Amino acid sequence: MISNAATPCATPGAAIPLSTCSLCHRSVDANSNARADAIVSGLLDAELWPVDSELVTEIRAMFLAHWGMDKGQADARMSRLYYSSAAALVPVAGPGAIGSVYAGGIYAGIMRGVDGAPDEHLVLMSGQAEGVTWDAACAWAKSIGGELPSRREQRLLFINLKDEFKAEWYWSGEQAGPSHAWYQVFTDGNQLNLSLRSYEGRARAVRRLPI
Repeated sequence: MISNAATPCATPGAAIPLSTCSLCHRSVDANSNARADAIVSGLLDAELWPVDSELVTEIRAMFLAHWGMDKGQADARMSRLYYSSAAALVPVAGPGAIGSVYAGGIYAGIMRGVDGAPDEHLVLMSGQAEGVTWDAACAWAKSIGGELPSRREQRLLFINLKDEFKAEWYWSGEQAGPSHAWYQVFTDGNQLNLSLRSYEGRARAVRRLPI
């Protein structure tokens, strides 16, 4: 018997691409490697997603222009840094209209928080995986810095961004019993849990930005 209990394939989280590192500029004395080491130590537990290229470029430029490093020194420092903790301190501009480009993807709308959780902006990321099992779909989404959408999120995607999907079914991030997972049909809007997680289907990834 298939259970309707929802189990996400990953813990919700998102990294935010930013265009400035002014906090870092103000925090560090020019050419102070001792101060740099102290900041590095405070950031090692954070995560850097591949989509954060704007932030990576900005901080590397800071190493070169403001700390007087050459390219080799800057690259060595970059290899040690992770930026999500620092990024969380910097305000991020809000999204535009639904369907507009935002935070490295397409803005899908607002998801209301559940059980006291904050509301979130939902962003549909670029690209899709085809011919993937549920486990492979989860791994693919994580590899590009996102997650498979929940069933609630897939409803919003169907309403607001249906044209971004093929007329096929797409994995959600929610399991259904020991062997199955939920999926959204982007033709009639149905959500079903008839597919074994070993079946091969399609996947799109999302990012969640707390409001």
